[in-house]
Amino acid sequence: MELGYDLFIDRHLLHSRFLVADVFLGSTQTAWERLAEQGFDVVHCSAFFHLFPLGQQVAAAIQIAKLLKKGGIVVGRQTGSVKPGDVAAIQKQSYSYRHDVSTFDDMWRRVGEETQTKWRVEGTLDMVGINPDRLFENEDSRRLLFTVIRL
Repeated sequence: MELGYDLFIDRHLLHSRFLVADVFLGSTQTAWERLAEQGFDVVHCSAFFHLFPLGQQVAAAIQIAKLLKKGGIVVGRQTGSVKPGDVAAIQKQSYSYRHDVSTFDDMWRRVGEETQTKWRVEGTLDMVGINPDRLFENEDSRRLLFTVIRL
């Protein structure tokens, strides 16, 4: 983070608070617990969920959900698919899960059940930045843009 301040020369302008933590450990971390008590209005979460299998995505989303105030939003983008499901991941013999808007909505419905919260998912799939010839993309790959609102 220090490098970012040096690069953008904005230490005196940027009053954001950054947290370095493991999302899967959530409230077992003191700093995370303090932030959960405060609550967030916005969490930006790009190029993250699609790195993991569905179960780990749900686990991470549950921890993120605990940070958001009512009316708060999670915004981001990730690699999605017109045919949602498991795909080979970078690590040998591992996989990750790619969503379409419907399965992403299903995931947040599950998060709501686990946390006794309600969520509205808005999203779109498009081809921006997608190249089916790349190693971990194919003709079904899409960019998934999303906003998840805590109701």
